[in-house]
Amino acid sequence: MERTTGTYVVTRSLGEEVCAFVPAPLPPIPPITLDQDAQNLLHAAETALAHLQLACELVPSPGWFIYGFVRKEAVLTSQIEGTQATLEDLLTHEAETPKKPAADHPAQEVCNYLDALGFAREQLLDSRGLPLSLSLLRSPLLYVSLYFKQHRSEYY
Repeated sequence: MERTTGTYVVTRSLGEEVCAFVPAPLPPIPPITLDQDAQNLLHAAETALAHLQLACELVPSPGWFIYGFVRKEAVLTSQIEGTQATLEDLLTHEAETPKKPAADHPAQEVCNYLDALGFAREQLLDSRGLPLSLSLLRSPLLYVSLYFKQHRSEYY
């Protein structure tokens, strides 16, 4: 399929062949023209972004907001998979967990999910880490990290 916004190229990353989309240089030729409907949609999007920016300024600590949001999402995802832990169970478990947590604790499944998320985030932030790819998602290290990770960051 031909694209006017850029091209697909095949390259190598960490010894793995990957396809990448390379966007065309800006400004585009010919210039983009917007009809009235598109201009109205653009204005609505800009207004929504302004409201979001205002809401972000009301959050006293982005780190704590992310901490709670990620944990709530982890609990909901784990509940879809049949785990019976609640957000309260998870926070209590994290506050009381000894060095070797019980593998059968209901909140441990949610903690495993958080560990996997933290591992993936660390890989993406590390210049020598795995890129966003199937290799990262399938990494055996990801599964090992679920059970042997010794610390959790407040930001994942």
